[in-house]
Amino acid sequence: ISPGCTLYSCVIKDRVFVGSNSVILEGAIIESGAIILPNSVVPPGRIVPAGQVWGGNPIKFVRYTRDQ
Repeated sequence: ISPGCTLYSCVIKDRVFVGSNSVILEGAIIESGAIILPNSVVPPGRIVPAGQVWGGNPIKFVRYTRDQ
Protein backbone atom coordinates (compact mmCIF):
# COMPACT_ATOMS: atom_id res chain seq x y z
CA ILE A 1 0.00 0.00 0.00
CA SER A 2 1.64 3.19 -1.21
CA PRO A 3 1.70 6.57 0.59
CA GLY A 4 -1.40 8.75 0.64
CA CYS A 5 -3.94 5.92 0.35
CA THR A 6 -7.24 5.94 2.22
CA LEU A 7 -8.86 2.63 3.16
CA TYR A 8 -12.38 2.20 4.58
CA SER A 9 -13.48 -1.23 5.93
CA CYS A 10 -12.12 -3.19 2.98
CA VAL A 11 -10.35 -6.53 2.48
CA ILE A 12 -6.93 -6.57 0.84
CA LYS A 13 -5.45 -10.01 0.23
CA ASP A 14 -1.79 -11.08 -0.27
CA ARG A 15 0.59 -9.67 -2.92
CA VAL A 16 -1.65 -6.69 -3.75
CA PHE A 17 -0.20 -3.37 -4.96
CA VAL A 18 -2.22 -0.24 -4.24
CA GLY A 19 -0.88 2.86 -6.00
CA SER A 20 -0.35 6.15 -4.18
CA ASN A 21 -3.30 8.41 -3.34
CA SER A 22 -5.87 5.67 -4.06
CA VAL A 23 -9.12 5.35 -2.11
CA ILE A 24 -10.70 1.98 -1.36
CA LEU A 25 -14.23 2.25 0.00
CA GLU A 26 -16.41 0.10 2.27
CA GLY A 27 -16.88 -3.56 1.45
CA ALA A 28 -14.40 -3.62 -1.45
CA ILE A 29 -12.33 -6.79 -1.86
CA ILE A 30 -8.96 -6.73 -3.59
CA GLU A 31 -7.97 -10.34 -4.35
CA SER A 32 -4.42 -11.78 -4.36
CA GLY A 33 -1.99 -10.41 -6.91
CA ALA A 34 -4.24 -7.56 -8.06
CA ILE A 35 -2.89 -4.10 -8.87
CA ILE A 36 -4.72 -0.82 -8.23
CA LEU A 37 -3.14 2.01 -10.20
CA PRO A 38 -2.26 5.36 -8.52
CA ASN A 39 -5.04 7.92 -7.91
CA SER A 40 -7.79 5.30 -8.29
CA VAL A 41 -11.11 5.06 -6.45
CA VAL A 42 -12.51 1.60 -5.69
CA PRO A 43 -16.30 1.96 -5.16
CA PRO A 44 -18.11 0.34 -2.23
CA GLY A 45 -18.59 -3.41 -2.61
CA ARG A 46 -16.40 -3.76 -5.74
CA ILE A 47 -14.47 -7.02 -6.12
CA VAL A 48 -11.17 -6.79 -7.98
CA PRO A 49 -10.30 -10.30 -9.22
CA ALA A 50 -6.89 -11.88 -8.65
CA GLY A 51 -4.20 -11.13 -11.20
CA GLN A 52 -5.82 -8.09 -12.79
CA VAL A 53 -4.83 -4.41 -13.11
CA TRP A 54 -7.55 -1.80 -12.45
CA GLY A 55 -7.42 2.00 -12.39
CA GLY A 56 -9.37 5.23 -12.67
CA ASN A 57 -12.22 6.96 -10.86
CA PRO A 58 -14.21 4.79 -10.52
CA ILE A 59 -11.88 1.91 -11.33
CA LYS A 60 -12.14 0.01 -14.60
CA PHE A 61 -10.37 -3.11 -15.84
CA VAL A 62 -7.10 -2.24 -17.59
CA ARG A 63 -5.37 -5.58 -18.28
CA TYR A 64 -4.21 -8.85 -16.77
CA THR A 65 -0.95 -8.93 -14.83
CA ARG A 66 2.01 -10.64 -16.42
CA ASP A 67 1.55 -13.53 -13.96
CA GLN A 68 -1.45 -14.71 -15.99
